[in-house]
Amino acid sequence: IAEDAQHGLMYTHGFGTLFLAQAYGTTRSIRLRRALRAAVRLIEEAQGPQGGWNYQPTQGLTNDLSIGVCQAMALRAARNVGVSVSSEVVKKAILCAVRGRTTQGLNRGENAFVYRSQRPNSGSARFAITCGTLCTLYGLGVYGDNGKKTPEENPGLLIRPTQKYILRHVVQLDRKILPGTSGQQWPYYANYYSVQAMALSGGKHFWGRWFPALRNTLLQIKGNRTHWPRSGYGPHYATAMAVLMLTVPYQYLPILDH
Repeated sequence: IAEDAQHGLMYTHGFGTLFLAQAYGTTRSIRLRRALRAAVRLIEEAQGPQGGWNYQPTQGLTNDLSIGVCQAMALRAARNVGVSVSSEVVKKAILCAVRGRTTQGLNRGENAFVYRSQRPNSGSARFAITCGTLCTLYGLGVYGDNGKKTPEENPGLLIRPTQKYILRHVVQLDRKILPGTSGQQWPYYANYYSVQAMALSGGKHFWGRWFPALRNTLLQIKGNRTHWPRSGYGPHYATAMAVLMLTVPYQYLPILDH
């Protein structure tokens, strides 16, 4: 296995499990179900004591929220097609995500998340991680306020401020700049989750403003080329991610059926 592949084994496993769930959901193949169940068990067994995941499929104390969202969406997809998922794993993953919040932007009524969840307010806000973590909360069943006072007891308190943080970046889209570009290599990864977060948020205020701006920006970036330009892992990666973003309204994949 190449060094890069070793570094991102749980990325590939999370996306692979998501793919298996989508394939099983459309075929109901017994062979795929067996593989999906095994993939889910590995995700559950690799979860660390604080509820997060790392690059390798081993338990640890470092909780990478960018890897966490891959596992959360895979678990949600598996549960959607009838594969059991541990409720304890889900509870721990939600708490891990909540602990990744930061106070940056709090004076604007916003909430954002950091790369690694150790304790609240322990790092700098990241656009990509914030989009992914909102998808994590949605994917694990957090949709609204349950009436309790703290985010640890009531993760839904973070939903609206996080939506507000993401939506503020629509200005960049209007300028034909993908949010997450500045100082980062992975704007396509960031917006793969931004479009899902806004689709799940719904309504004219979030989805109605975000998707048209994102669509126009992506088409502007592509221009007359047959592909989207190189970013991170190259044009094939960028093109695949862009196509996934643009097809969210068509809901071709069950996981995108909002």
